[in-house]
Amino acid sequence: MDLAYLGNRTKIVVSSSAGCMAKQNLSGELSGKGMDFPAATLLYFNGKEHIEIMPTNHPRSKPRFCVACDYIDITAGGFWESFKAVGNGGSFEMKPYWQKIHPKLGEDGGAKPRFIDSVILWMIENGETKPYDGITTILGNSFKVAMPDTLPDKLKSRRNYIEVLFISIKFNSSALKGLPGFENYDYDSRWNIQIEIFNKVYEEGLQAIARKAQLSPGLSGAYEVKHQIDALNKRKEENRLEDLAIRRHKKFGEVPSFKWRNRKLKREYACDLELKH
Repeated sequence: MDLAYLGNRTKIVVSSSAGCMAKQNLSGELSGKGMDFPAATLLYFNGKEHIEIMPTNHPRSKPRFCVACDYIDITAGGFWESFKAVGNGGSFEMKPYWQKIHPKLGEDGGAKPRFIDSVILWMIENGETKPYDGITTILGNSFKVAMPDTLPDKLKSRRNYIEVLFISIKFNSSALKGLPGFENYDYDSRWNIQIEIFNKVYEEGLQAIARKAQLSPGLSGAYEVKHQIDALNKRKEENRLEDLAIRRHKKFGEVPSFKWRNRKLKREYACDLELKH
């Protein structure tokens, strides 16, 4: 870039538009929040002033794909369209927002083969970390994660037994080959998120009742609302596994440091959290 045309005006340089971590948006990938190699800026003042962007070529400087996915999940309204239990609760159906990852990913009506390599559900139980490997298969335009047979019983007693839940996702770079904007990423790092398993049917039912109550005020409307809430509470007490869904933990889902958690949240993290597999 030639600087001569700027004359005596103040010149400000922000390397690669995002500090040392450059951003990219070649074809709308990753909701416009894609990441590129870290870069520096060189300014030449030799009578032919100009700027050069110098991206690193160090093999360990690749941006992690899991960080880009996490950024979408936090800043772009969520990574998953749905993440709900199916059947007896031993399996979960994961459906990404394909358009947020890349506009062309979901256009063939099916999930990109092998996009998700593996899923591990980590339970911090009684001060110990316990992994539960999921078997991931393609199910239409989503993924089915089959967990071990022992999982439903643990979910049934989750209020008293399970202290902390994490999900660890490994992506497969081969599923993204040929799409512009995905060549520079490191796919070795797993995406680790603290999650909570919640009663989706109950929460959505309460929201629907509240909306209906606003449209039908009065005594008859109040009676109907009470009847619906009673029915919803009864179903919640049954603790049906098929009513469950997964989401990022509302309170702790964005705290990245396990050491910080262990130091500041001793009751919830009374163990050494090392997600290794």
